[in-house]
Amino acid sequence: MGCTSSKDLPETVAGPPKASPSAPAPSPKKKYARQIALAEKTRVLALRESGLAKLPKAVLQLAGLRTLDLSVNNLSYLPDELQKLRGLQSLSICDNKLVSLPKGIGLLSTLTSLTLDNNLLKELPVSLGELGLVKLSLKNNKLEHLPESIGSLSKLKHLDLSENVLIDLPDSIVKLSALEQLNLNGNRLTGLFNDWTRMQALRMLHLANNRIRSLPPSLLTDTPLDFMELQGNLLTRKQFEEHSGFQDFMGRRKRRIDKELASGMKINTNLCGLE
Repeated sequence: MGCTSSKDLPETVAGPPKASPSAPAPSPKKKYARQIALAEKTRVLALRESGLAKLPKAVLQLAGLRTLDLSVNNLSYLPDELQKLRGLQSLSICDNKLVSLPKGIGLLSTLTSLTLDNNLLKELPVSLGELGLVKLSLKNNKLEHLPESIGSLSKLKHLDLSENVLIDLPDSIVKLSALEQLNLNGNRLTGLFNDWTRMQALRMLHLANNRIRSLPPSLLTDTPLDFMELQGNLLTRKQFEEHSGFQDFMGRRKRRIDKELASGMKINTNLCGLE
């Protein structure tokens, strides 16, 4: 579930029609009650843009809930009781004020998608690594470091850590053998780990706007990587072209571009953003 605001939706689907001046607006509690009652049947609950400062207790009673969207509210924390939602598969809490996650979040054993963009998170609980996530998005938070347990997310395919303040990556990240896309744009990274041989699914790597001077040869020779963003670093195009493994990368990149052009896609053919 994405984090698009209702104001970005077409007018015809942005929300219910405005009530007539004579019709009083329903109280927030009544509005939540109706949505929660419906969620007992649909197993889907969206309380976006609801002015929530804390999670309604009734939500925590929805044992069969599969999808929960709490984006665009004022939540600064999540209760420990969140772990009661053992059937939850997708959780989106973008554009809130979260400063921490429950230590027991790892008990949400069926969760496959977790989206926490645009919050105030400085660290992640160790139990995060106990989840069966396929997608994890933490764009635009305050993260400086990641727990080593992140390497235990063996099913993870998409990881977005862009627009944080990461200065390094844990060694365990090389264990993410299912990872296809890694976004590290807009951090403070000065280098990358050396051995990428276990990341045999990685095809897209976003590294723009960091402080990187060089790339490890293993990244270019030992992965199926065919797309990178490198602009805004301390690496010039000439230096990149002189890297060991550059020709290997360019061969894969050419095959991807040829395929996309053949399908009619419009693509940017500049070299990884480097002039």
